[in-house]
Amino acid sequence: MKTNKTKLVILLSLIGSDVFSQNDSTFWNSKMSEIAMPNSSPGWVRVKENIQFAPDNFFTQNKDAFGLKQNDNMVLIKTKSDELGFTHYKYQHNYKGVKVEGCEYILHTQGGNVLSANGKLSCNLDINVTPSVSESSALSSALNSIIATKYGWEEKKNDTTFWSVYP
Repeated sequence: MKTNKTKLVILLSLIGSDVFSQNDSTFWNSKMSEIAMPNSSPGWVRVKENIQFAPDNFFTQNKDAFGLKQNDNMVLIKTKSDELGFTHYKYQHNYKGVKVEGCEYILHTQGGNVLSANGKLSCNLDINVTPSVSESSALSSALNSIIATKYGWEEKKNDTTFWSVYP
């Protein structure tokens, strides 16, 4: 029994290291090596000190480093400055104009230059984003599966009663 547990631990370790090394080798492409400090890792990039990037064109200048293709865009969704003098720019990854859920990147800047970046991207997407169901058909199907007599969009703005779940 102990031998089986040992084999399982070894197998999981090998699988885990293989997955990590694949991510690591994908991350360390030639363009990323040009801009990132050696202590960078997948999901956390520290920009080399001798390189300056403005946040507004960081992703367009570094598409190849981040594995972004023609249909990928990074859209600024929020900017926040802190008491230490850093400004943080939060970007949403979009593919063919559609939000890629869970894929955002934050650029950390000081003095107008990107010092580091962290987040998650989904690279090498090749999918059809054209809906196969019309909006009216989807709404009709959703409404038919919900037991409700009133919906929020049917109420006046000042009314606090939005919907009734049970008839």
